[in-house]
Amino acid sequence: MRTEYISPKFQKLVFIKIKENLSPYVNKGNFIIVKENPKTLKNGDLVLLPRSCPLSIFWFSKISFIEKLPLKVFTIDKIFHKVGVKYIKTREGLEIPLEYVYGVIIKILDKNDEIFSELHLEDL
Repeated sequence: MRTEYISPKFQKLVFIKIKENLSPYVNKGNFIIVKENPKTLKNGDLVLLPRSCPLSIFWFSKISFIEKLPLKVFTIDKIFHKVGVKYIKTREGLEIPLEYVYGVIIKILDKNDEIFSELHLEDL
């Protein structure tokens, strides 16, 4: 079985402005930094999952035309293998294959963060 390795310098980070409350951790007006298609996760990570699974990559490319974020924030409770596929179990009890995870939240930026004003995010 061949596994793909992507060097950290080529991994894609996405910067998203939140327009609605997604969870107790991510509120309207915050920005989140997301690492897309994570290969490794750990318990307690905040991940973005589609509101309805499975969704194709083509569907995500059309997202710029939609106002609401079609993603939801979940906290990983457990990571396990089932029939050769890596799964995550969320605190809500959902069992989802790792391939459906859109990304892992690296950082949540709110108005109190120093970087928020340095990047002039309040203007966006």
